[in-house]
Amino acid sequence: MKKIQSWLNKDNLVYSILAKNAYNTRSPHVNSTGFRMASLHYSEREKMDNVAETFLVNSFLKRNDPEIQTSISSYLIDDGMKMVSLTSREDLSGYNLFDLGDSAPLDISLGDAIVRRRSVRDFTGDPVSLDSLATILRAAAGVSASAEAKLSSGELASFNLRTVPSGGGLYPIDIYIAVLDVKKLPKGIYRYQPIEDKLIEVGNNEKLQRLLVGFSGSVDMIKSSNATVVLLYVAKSWRSMRKYGNRGLRFVFQEIGGMTQNLHLAVAGLGLGSVDCASFFEDDLHKTLGLDGVYQAVIHTTLVGTIA
Repeated sequence: MKKIQSWLNKDNLVYSILAKNAYNTRSPHVNSTGFRMASLHYSEREKMDNVAETFLVNSFLKRNDPEIQTSISSYLIDDGMKMVSLTSREDLSGYNLFDLGDSAPLDISLGDAIVRRRSVRDFTGDPVSLDSLATILRAAAGVSASAEAKLSSGELASFNLRTVPSGGGLYPIDIYIAVLDVKKLPKGIYRYQPIEDKLIEVGNNEKLQRLLVGFSGSVDMIKSSNATVVLLYVAKSWRSMRKYGNRGLRFVFQEIGGMTQNLHLAVAGLGLGSVDCASFFEDDLHKTLGLDGVYQAVIHTTLVGTIA
């Protein structure tokens, strides 16, 4: 008993934790409170708009929902399948393109890569090789195979299959790359085109510097870490939601999770380091990249570099 009393001493951190989580506070004046921390928002969520929980509930799958069933089935007829087969195909004639070349080998087992994966926040600032960047991009979003399906008309539709699963094979995520220091690649902003397996230049070094300002918070992770590559996952959520409704947004988040995990495992296999970064201001990034923030929006970012 004395040991328990000692363990629950008011000066003990454990006592504070128990006390903090043993009850819920309520504020009758929450709507007139000027400064409201996340904990207050959550504890008073019955009185305030809670967008996250509203989305969660509205993305539930309802049994025998004819609208969703019809939406999904429309993708299984000839026109829908043809449309999906054209996903991510685009005319690149007006763009400045860069070849990625060969990939750096991943001479490591999957088991070792899983064990080695760590979030790395300190880099040397040394440049990343172009073949390593090619390996990372192909692991996260590259085309790894193709398949054909016979339509009711007798035609064949060809589909590109990628390294990460995607709801309905719609692939609503584009990867933008902020290149701070990659061998044989000018500093700037690029977009990975997985069908052609090329980089599309979307901004020079001046635009790159404007983009980096969008990451400056209380701690500027990019400058403080000496990362040399930043990957930005840009979602075209409408592509999934047009088929699956609100539930399609779940699939967008799931796909980004799969892409980042593939990326981290590839980085571990290359002997490099990476860390996920949510410290960015969406409005700033969207303005620099020319995105509207709804039909195309930055959802997540990852920093990559040489481990210090």
